[in-house]
This record gives sequence, structure tokens and C-alpha cells, in this order.
Amino acid sequence: MKRLIFAAIIFVIAFTSATAQVILYDIGTADSQYYSLSIKRWKLIDIRDDGVSGPFSLVGSKYVFINRCGLQTVGSRVGDSFTMAKGVQVPTPPGKSIACDFQGSLGGVKGFLTDPARGVAYLAYHFRPGSPDCVKLAVVRYTLSGETLSAPKTLFETDPCYSEHIAALTQAGGSFAMKPDGVLYFGVGDFGGMVNAQMDDQAYGKIYRYDPRSGEVAVLAKGVRNPQGLSWAGGSLYESEHGPKGGDEINIVHEGDNLGWPVDSLGAAYNRDIYGDDPLDAGFIWGHSTISKSPAFAYVPSIAPTGIAAYPTGSQFGKWGGDLLVVAIGARTLNRVRFEDGRGIYSEPLINTGERLRFIQIARDGAIYIKADPDLLIEVRRALPPKATAPAVPYTAAQVEFGKRAYSDNCAGCHGGRLEGASARTLTGGGMSSFTVQGLHNKVQSMPLTAPHSLPVETSAAITAYLLKFNCHPPAPGGAFPVDPSAQLGAITVSKSTCS
Repeated sequence: MKRLIFAAIIFVIAFTSATAQVILYDIGTADSQYYSLSIKRWKLIDIRDDGVSGPFSLVGSKYVFINRCGLQTVGSRVGDSFTMAKGVQVPTPPGKSIACDFQGSLGGVKGFLTDPARGVAYLAYHFRPGSPDCVKLAVVRYTLSGETLSAPKTLFETDPCYSEHIAALTQAGGSFAMKPDGVLYFGVGDFGGMVNAQMDDQAYGKIYRYDPRSGEVAVLAKGVRNPQGLSWAGGSLYESEHGPKGGDEINIVHEGDNLGWPVDSLGAAYNRDIYGDDPLDAGFIWGHSTISKSPAFAYVPSIAPTGIAAYPTGSQFGKWGGDLLVVAIGARTLNRVRFEDGRGIYSEPLINTGERLRFIQIARDGAIYIKADPDLLIEVRRALPPKATAPAVPYTAAQVEFGKRAYSDNCAGCHGGRLEGASARTLTGGGMSSFTVQGLHNKVQSMPLTAPHSLPVETSAAITAYLLKFNCHPPAPGGAFPVDPSAQLGAITVSKSTCS
């Protein structure tokens, strides 16, 4: 990372009695090994006092936030403008209300994953099963319709419960990952009871697999302390291990693995000085023993890793394709880790935000979204230079601006506010590979899907002009993009670049 520049730009985007306030308060740039990066940060202020601390998920073109006490707010974005719907409380199964009123601000909701294609969502959170001094972790499955969560069903709960006064209940894990076939993985931390991670009859300190076809929940691996990040990529399950004092791990997890904690670690327990010589008590053996596998990558000294996500593969995603992105609350960095043959070969800190980074999601177009404590949303994009080979096409600035507004009104709901694709295809980069200018214009004229061919011809031409500018075609002399392009203009192949 060569430089990081932030310019303060503070202004209110939207606020009404039925929405939340959203503030874009700075933008910046940074240099990384392969790309310059553009960075934007929004401050999300919910209209209720609970705030928006907690995980989030991208659902189509929407941003769904669930705070640590279970308040759900849904954000919609066009360009840099956000609106957020009034928050609603997430339903929970009987007797399993979300408990968030203990051990500072880290109790409550720990993980959130949505699968819009299958109409399901998953939530991991603390709850009290009856006694006021007894806390467990629950994993709950929901029916997902649009952004609405309903019909909660408990898939898993830890046992026994722990007293909030003697246990590190914030070492709960709660992270999720999903295979393409819908099989779910989730991590459960040791709740501060280190030896439980090695005990087969204890629920804590394990990675689990849930198969929705059979309904079975089974232990995949044991020996974890606080698995705050999981990601499935390239046929492998990656786990970020928020380790003890001195070292953190990135593990590639296979069935039956023993990941070592607490008898095999690159770090020491924070309170090791009060323990005796028994390694199960001390929680520390430097290096590697015969009972467990070595991590695929380790951070010594610790960065306190939290969420992880694999960057998509494909020509449009460039040199980052398949790399693992890791966010950290200690180092406060976004990191890119390159793996070869199952081993991490280097980690590059892309940006240092100065914020405690906790959750990460990657959009279909490669945009990176990071949730920072307690109420920040950060967007990171590769700032790719425009391709000089994109042919010029006629359009005017006024026509493009009109087309941008018309796109927002008629197209963004399916194709995304930044053309990234939601329920319909992306309209930038590789998503444009099959289009000529005439083919693109014909497609625009046939839209929107709910009312085909209903747009005035001038509106369709303006939307086409906006899409061409977005995809790096410079303006050519000759005025506005025509409602009926010539054969020569129509034969031009649409660029695969992104310039807006």
C-alpha cells in the first residue's frame, strides 16, 4: 500500500420520518500492488437508538443490515445516494429472543447470510434459554422473500449454557459460508472455555456443516477459538481464526480436521500467567504438534482478523481473481491474501481505514463492501483506467444525465444502481460481451420487463447513451445518440470496460 488519501465530504443523503439518515462523509484513493483503489465511506444512522451495529448482506440491489439486537434495516442505493427503510425487529423462534445486553457491545447477533436464489437466510445470535445468567448461541433458518425474514426455525443451539459473568461469550464465532449446492457451514467459538474445543462431547470450538436436503447438522472440524470468518471458494472452505495473544490463522478446513486450539497455537492465552504447566490450561504450545494441521497462513503479530471473502474469478476481475480478502479489527486493514497449492504465500494490506472492520461482502461486479464498528459502510473499488480502444459514439452530456435518471427509475431495480446486476444481468464489463450498439439499443427498447416497449423512444436512446458512457465509449461529434442508429453505428461492439 503506497498511499491513502481521504477527502472529507460531509452531507446528508436522505432523511425522512420513515427512513434512516445516511451520510457520505469521505472519499479517498489508495495504491495497491496491481490497482489504484477508490474508497467511499458512509455513516449509517438508524432512526432508533439501537443503531446499525452488526452484520449485513447484499440481497439483489439492496443492502440488508441487522444490528446486534436484531433490528433489520434495508438500504437502497442509486449512485452515491442511499435511502434506508424504517427498521423492523427480526422474528425469532419461541423462547429464543436475541440477547444483546451483556459484555459490552459484542453480544447478540454474530452472523448473517442470505441465499436469495433458494429463498432462505441464516442468523447466528446469543439467547437466554430461561435463566437470566445463562447464555447460548443459536443458528436459525428463515424464509427469505425479497428482504423479508419470516418463519424462523432453530437448526442448532450450543449446550450447555454459559454464565455471562465467567465466560468470554463474545468468543462465539457465528460466521457463515455456503457451497454452491446450498450446504451451509458455520463456526462456533469456545466461549472462553478453551478445553471444550478439543472435547468431542462439547458443542463449542467447532466448525459445523448443515445439509438442507437431509436436515443434518454435523461437526466438520474441531479445535477453533473464535471463527469470525468463513468463505467457500474454489472447492475449499476458508476460516479466519481470531487467535489469542500473538498470532492469528487462516485455515483451509476439511472434514475431520483438528485445527489445534488450545494445545497447538502460534499465540498465548491472554491470562496465561494464572495457569499452570498443563498445556490444556495454558492454551499454548509454540509451533506445531502431531495432533493438528498447520494453518494455511498465519499473522504474527496478530491483526485480529474478522470477516473474509474470496474475490470472484474471471477475466473481468483481473489479477485479484480467487484471492482471499481479510478484514481486521486490530490492524484495521483490508488485506488480500494469495494462496497457491493450499498455502498462503503473501498478504498485502490494501488499505488502512483507521476503523474496526468486522464484516465483508463482495458484489457481483467486484465491488467490496465492509461493515465497520459500529455504523460505517465502506466501499472499495478497483479504479481501472478506461480502455483507449473503445470507439467514440454520439451522445451529449444532457442526454446522458437524462438517461441516468431514467435508468434509475426503470432499470436499477433489476440491474443494480451501478449496473452491477441484481435479479438481472450486469450491464458493465463482461456482462456486455455479447452486445453491439444496435443490439444494446434494441434490448433497452424492449424494457422494462414489467412493461415491455413502454418507454418513449427518446428515453430509450438516453438510457443507451448512459450505458455506453458508463462502459467507456467517449462522445463523438454529431450531437445526441439517435433514436434510430445507422448501420455503421449499430455495428460497433460495446466495450467491456467500466469508466463511471
